[in-house]
Amino acid sequence: MKRLAFVLLAAAALAPAALAKGPSAARITGPGLDRALAVKGTEMSGALGDLTQYGGFFPAAFGQQPSPMLARRPANLGPRYTIHYVVPGDRVYHLTQDLYPYARGGAVTYMKPDQAIFGMGSRGGWYRGGVDRSGKRRRLSAGPLGAILPVSAQDRAQGPELPCDGEHHAGHPGLCDGQLV
Repeated sequence: MKRLAFVLLAAAALAPAALAKGPSAARITGPGLDRALAVKGTEMSGALGDLTQYGGFFPAAFGQQPSPMLARRPANLGPRYTIHYVVPGDRVYHLTQDLYPYARGGAVTYMKPDQAIFGMGSRGGWYRGGVDRSGKRRRLSAGPLGAILPVSAQDRAQGPELPCDGEHHAGHPGLCDGQLV
């Protein structure tokens, strides 16, 4: 009886970790940033949730049908930023995704195929950012990233200022103590 109780207790404690397939952390590096920016939240909420959703992490990492991935590399991408994801699982996986927030037509991300994740390789490919779960287009650069990446005055005016519990950094309203909130 004690053994059964232990097994049930262990299963209940480990179930949430087993169900999690997305990143537990991310950081962004690139031009105009003094240091890597930590992205707060979970795979489904906060800035990290927005980044994974609007940046196409899941279809790029695991595939999706119908596929939202672009057939080819878009032109006029602009400066490249890099998102460094940490994904917990049977071991800790590290995936990278290139981010082009100023691409003509809206933000674009690219994940290199065959990055190790859960015993398989990532699908990879190009993704036009900013489509939410309801199918509505939302500009990735006007959301959480627009609050911290160097953008034009017009783009900054279109993006919402994010709440910050810590210190605001001049010109970066969504950046609090080096973290994207």
